[in-house]
Amino acid sequence: SALPNGIEVLAAQSTETPTTSLLLKIPTGLYYETPAQAGISNLLAEMLNESTKNYTTEAMSMALEKLGSQIEFSAGQQYLEVYVASLTKNLPATLALLEEKLLNPAFDENDFKRLQQQTLQGLQNAEKNAGFLAQQAYNKLMYGDHISGYNPAGTLQSVSQLTALQLKAYYLQQLKPK
Repeated sequence: SALPNGIEVLAAQSTETPTTSLLLKIPTGLYYETPAQAGISNLLAEMLNESTKNYTTEAMSMALEKLGSQIEFSAGQQYLEVYVASLTKNLPATLALLEEKLLNPAFDENDFKRLQQQTLQGLQNAEKNAGFLAQQAYNKLMYGDHISGYNPAGTLQSVSQLTALQLKAYYLQQLKPK
């Protein structure tokens, strides 16, 4: 079924434990990027795991811990995924925190710079891995310069040139119901 705002909802129920798990897939990811901005969806997911306008990263973590809940953002080729796990009785409070994370990200410049540096370090380390290099060569042969051949984390060049302002603009463009 679909919500009034057009978001499609698929669900499965299990009564074995009093928990609820949700996986939200928002159509954005590598396929929505240009080569110059490769990795921006990955950085966006990482930023959505950080502070909001009303919660520091630590305060959000503590609020989720008190509820026995988890909210994690990740990005891939086609989607930004949001994994939510909660005790069923705490689902409304957990969804309120999810709403806070989705609608009020802080886009703190220090968080952005730290995550950008972590991503660059990860890409530098990956370039020393034979399996990663083989996959990159395969992708280049299969896809040429098409975005499909890029690593969802981006490239050293693309990630180093991204700014927090670009990230916020991408968020405003991509994370809205149609």
